[in-house]
Amino acid sequence: MIQKLPRLINLSLPKTGSTTIGHVFAPAGGVHEGLHDLTVGFILDYLDGLISHKQLLTLLTRRQRKIRATVDSSTFLHLIASELCDFLPETTLYLQVIRNPTAWIESYLNMLIEVGERLMLSSSAADLVWTSRYGRHHSAKLEPLTLYHKYHDKDFVIPIVTDLLLFWQRSVSVVQQAIPDSQLLYCSLEKLGASLPAIAELIDIPYGRLNHDALASNVGSRKPGVRDVISSHISCAIHSSPIVYANSIELYGQLAEKSI
Repeated sequence: MIQKLPRLINLSLPKTGSTTIGHVFAPAGGVHEGLHDLTVGFILDYLDGLISHKQLLTLLTRRQRKIRATVDSSTFLHLIASELCDFLPETTLYLQVIRNPTAWIESYLNMLIEVGERLMLSSSAADLVWTSRYGRHHSAKLEPLTLYHKYHDKDFVIPIVTDLLLFWQRSVSVVQQAIPDSQLLYCSLEKLGASLPAIAELIDIPYGRLNHDALASNVGSRKPGVRDVISSHISCAIHSSPIVYANSIELYGQLAEKSI
């Protein structure tokens, strides 16, 4: 048995305030990206059919015993939202932070380009394999090192953007389908800071205990030239796939209205 269970689990995508949530709640047991690489690895093994459901739950149990999170703010747990909900008690609450899909794609791709730049300096083949494997769960061609070398190539990036729009739709929809309404909290990224007192109250953590200096902990890429190139590619992708874009924006609007 796990002696300490999370009160709140973040089921949001990367670049949607996970760092802020983890750091704000750190004094009360908030953990950001606990055992990140190891956990992503066994989640991907599960999704690829390399380990069983029972093995996944065993690994998740061991992880929680290690990190002892009260608030588990990780960017990969949305991949197993249904499994978590079935495994954990009904008293567990889940948070989905909603970000405009095109803004999310721009921020996420800029982050991955920086990851690719760091990989240029890495001598570890394992790093290359791991990041490529994780990226391909978002888009077949999404490998950070390749993206770093080819982000200027519109023909290379546009299909990735379209894939990410579809990934965004699938990911947010899967969480809605997996988690009962009584356990799922929605928050738009723009309202995250203002919503933290309500979130803290719902999980019985005094707001005064929190680290208020940690708001906006992760500001993203500081390379405007790269951002401008990616933004241009996103605009082209929107014109190439208007229905995919329209569906994403419609879903975003519906969920943002539910923000606490």
